[in-house]
Amino acid sequence: MNWKFWEKKTGTAAVTFPKPQEIPSGIGRNLVVNKKYDPDWVWNLKALVLPKENHKGGFYFRIYDPDIAKAKSVSVKNYHSLENAKELILFEGWYDKNSWDMEIRDLKKEQQSEIAA
Repeated sequence: MNWKFWEKKTGTAAVTFPKPQEIPSGIGRNLVVNKKYDPDWVWNLKALVLPKENHKGGFYFRIYDPDIAKAKSVSVKNYHSLENAKELILFEGWYDKNSWDMEIRDLKKEQQSEIAA
């Protein structure tokens, strides 16, 4: 075992992605105020974020319901975990936490309109 944890390892740079987290406040506020979703439901959802390259403070995001993911036995670890379970993604888009600019695609309504058609 390598007990010299204070020494830097060279050569292997593993890329790690952020774990599921609470919805950023700006996105949650937009879903409640502008899109008129129930606040109790919105604040129980989880967000998966992916930092934008060459854009400090910019993120791509996907929002999902952790209860539904658990019921369908889908393990959600990072942004790319839902690639094979796109039906679990309720909202996606991008968000700039510095300027509060965002674009939210409402996949929940899109799925409902497809079912109704």
